[in-house]
Amino acid sequence: MTAAIEVVADPRLQVAPADIAEQVKFARQVQDQVTRLAGIVSRVRSVRDQLKLKSEALDGSASAAEWSKAAADLITKCTALEEKLHQPGAQVEYDILAKGARLYSRLSPLLGFAADGTGAPTKGMREVFADQVKELDALEAEWNAIVTGDLAALGRKAKEANLDPVVVPVAAAR
Repeated sequence: MTAAIEVVADPRLQVAPADIAEQVKFARQVQDQVTRLAGIVSRVRSVRDQLKLKSEALDGSASAAEWSKAAADLITKCTALEEKLHQPGAQVEYDILAKGARLYSRLSPLLGFAADGTGAPTKGMREVFADQVKELDALEAEWNAIVTGDLAALGRKAKEANLDPVVVPVAAAR
C-alpha cells in the first residue's frame, strides 16, 4: 500500500522558506567538506599502510635499503599530515579537548549546528566555515605535494629497485 504525504514545517517555528532553503544549502556545503576531509584521510592512510606493509616485507633487503629509508620518511610525513586533519589516537572526547581539536573535530560540529538549526546560518557560522575550508585547502595542497613530490620520487626508487609502486586511491568526484 502506498500513500502520498505532505511534509510541512513545524508551525511553532516562524521560519521563512528561504531561510530553510539557505540552511539546507549551507549544511550540504559543510557536509561536502567533511566528506572531502574524510577522503583525504582515507587516501593518506592507504598510502601509509601500503608503505608499512612493503617496508616490513623488504626489511633487511640491501637492494631496497634506499627505498626503505625514503619510505620511512614518507610514513612520518603521512602520519604528521593525518594528525593535522584529525586526532587519530583519540579514544574519548576528552582526548580531543586535552590535545587540541584538529580540523575534523571543528568541522563536524559545524555540520551538526547547520543541520539542526532553525533557519539560515549566521554570519559567524559562515565565517568559521570559510576559515575551515581555507585550512582544508592548505592541508589538501600539502597532501598533493606529498603525492607529486615525495611519493613520485619514491616511485622512481621503486622502479630502479624493480619494486611495484604504491597506489594512491582516486579521490571521489566533487
